[in-house]
Amino acid sequence: MAKTFDSKPVVKTKGRDLLNAAPNYQFFFMHNPNGWEMIQDDDGVFEWLPVLKRFELRPGLNGVKVNRRGGVDYVNAKARFESNGWTFILPEEIDGGYLVEYEGRRGPVYSDRFTTPRALGMGSGARIVWDFDREAFNDWRRELKERLGEPDPSVIDMKSTIQRKRAERRVREVHIPAVAAKMEREIKKLEAMTESKPKKKKRAPRKKAEVKA
Repeated sequence: MAKTFDSKPVVKTKGRDLLNAAPNYQFFFMHNPNGWEMIQDDDGVFEWLPVLKRFELRPGLNGVKVNRRGGVDYVNAKARFESNGWTFILPEEIDGGYLVEYEGRRGPVYSDRFTTPRALGMGSGARIVWDFDREAFNDWRRELKERLGEPDPSVIDMKSTIQRKRAERRVREVHIPAVAAKMEREIKKLEAMTESKPKKKKRAPRKKAEVKA
């Protein structure tokens, strides 16, 4: 008698979608004391937020090296940046971290938690675009100010000078409505920068010494 074998329909195939994006390297965020920008929120309020740069753990870049165990050695490179005033914000120092990894077709793809991939189209020809949650990113940068503090007055002076030149650059075209509207925004930002600078405390007048008769 021939043997019979039980069978059942396949409801879902094994496997998962792989991100069709170029692989990259893990990274850290870092901040320079001169790295500040004045932004305006939806309510029209201006505020300073830190500008963050990426420090890639890419061998051969910024002094990052491959160590004997197959990993990367960034200790000396990090120390060199720190000696120049940079502050590193490591993922493990942040509640929940900020570095995320996606499984890509050609290797791992790293991003921050505020930037997420989205596929346009179908199949292998789908194009990947990255959506950035600026509001969540700005909220996080506000939290970082507890650690980084406020911009130094000298930095505010530098940024204000750059902003003033930007506002003055197109004064001759102010008769154009689009330019006039942009000029108004630039001037408001300049005023906010100027007002954000800490006011110098006035010295109390010295008391005249009493002359005894």
